[in-house]
Amino acid sequence: MKKLFYPILSLLVLTSCNDWFDVKSSSEIRKSDHYKNVQGFQQTLIGCYIAMADANLYGSRLSWHATEIMAHQFEKSTDVTLRALYEHSYRSTETNTIFEQVWASAYNVIVNVNDALEALEERKTAFDPIDYALLRGEFLAVRAYVHFDLLRLYGYGNWANRKAELDAKLTLPYVTVLSKNLTPQSTGTQFYNSLIKDIEEAAALLKENDPVTKLKSAADFAVVNSDGFYRHRNLHLNYYAVRGLQARVHQWIGSPEAMAKALEAATEVVEFVDKGGFTSAANEFYTTINFITSDKLTSAVYNLFPEALFGVQVQELESKIKSFFIPEFNSENSVAFQILPDRVNQIYESQNTDVRFSKLLHQSSSTTRGYVPMKFTQQEELSQDNRNRLSLLRIPEVYYIAAEAQLAQGATTEAVKLLNVVRQKRGLFTPLDSNLSAEEVKKEIEKEYTKEFIAEGVMFFYHKRLGTETLYGNADGEKMDDKRYVVPFPYFELQSGRVQ
Repeated sequence: MKKLFYPILSLLVLTSCNDWFDVKSSSEIRKSDHYKNVQGFQQTLIGCYIAMADANLYGSRLSWHATEIMAHQFEKSTDVTLRALYEHSYRSTETNTIFEQVWASAYNVIVNVNDALEALEERKTAFDPIDYALLRGEFLAVRAYVHFDLLRLYGYGNWANRKAELDAKLTLPYVTVLSKNLTPQSTGTQFYNSLIKDIEEAAALLKENDPVTKLKSAADFAVVNSDGFYRHRNLHLNYYAVRGLQARVHQWIGSPEAMAKALEAATEVVEFVDKGGFTSAANEFYTTINFITSDKLTSAVYNLFPEALFGVQVQELESKIKSFFIPEFNSENSVAFQILPDRVNQIYESQNTDVRFSKLLHQSSSTTRGYVPMKFTQQEELSQDNRNRLSLLRIPEVYYIAAEAQLAQGATTEAVKLLNVVRQKRGLFTPLDSNLSAEEVKKEIEKEYTKEFIAEGVMFFYHKRLGTETLYGNADGEKMDDKRYVVPFPYFELQSGRVQ
């Protein structure tokens, strides 16, 4: 798995992106030469983000493809691979390779992060303190982000109700050093602690130095951002993305203590958004992070990327999705994704003012009259700043995390207020009753997740975290359990002595 980006950076050029995405490294450059200046570290960081956008990770499998099918977000397909994913048949001929590639690609990103972090410490005093803080902070955040999704996929869920297993049961290895030796597997508690350690250090470094926090003026970045590297902050794991990730991780653990910490992290993001989020002049950071209101949701922003705390840019996204998201599909389109009318009515409760229904879904004229998500269709109207971009962590999710954490503390009224903020942005102007019971609020949170995150890779992990026993589309008596929720380790890991 020790495959480094710097020999292959020239193969990863994103030619359609702005200057900061350009990579011009020779395939023969040695590590010592590659890291002789700040540009080498910037190139490796870009390489990590590009690798995260690969189809084996967030460009497909862990966003709109495999995890969405596993969550039964779309109807069961006749295609052999899609059907195996739907049935959670992870060792089938069709799916085994998918999950081996996810594992290998994810740990390859981690190896490159560790390589860069090791070199960065050796060169620390040679760099501008802002460069050092932003680079180290982002590298640590990438390491945590990728590790966490490996845990969510290959580890067990429902941790809030399995506390005894956190200290006793081995899960994945948390890899922080370059070594020819295998990193030992961590227990759940050890893995959680490693995640939080990386995230907390990343947050501390980024808070004082990230443009999005506004603690520094644009003038402070005049030198380090002269080449535009620190533009497009939601294509980087910026400070508020890291705080959102922190809230996600604590929510996954689900204990009262962890939920209190999730609330603290999520609340900082909520307050940031409530104060207007972040918008910069085009000649500074080319970044907007804020809610899109229902009246502003046009085809220019159907992918909702201005709401992304973090996302990736996927080269030629249209060609990757065109066989799956077909507005006017027919029986010949065997892999086309669709949601049947009865299911759509169940999700959106016939509330036609909800723009997630009225604008982000298209009803086909086919026999089934199925609905197709429109978030990622690269329409001509889609603005250049949003083209080819996929959100991995959006503002609404942080509001939902905060609502669930408030509910965990018995603050049902505060939880409802948070849900009503998102609902109002989506065109649901009649607020939820502030006197709802705790159980009713819990159901409303699930409804909001389901409405909001179609085709975004969120719902499989939502259900796994809570230990949901029955998914839409399950056969009678067919219940979800660890066998269906936990993707098995690759054979090559088991053969090397890993246990799962």
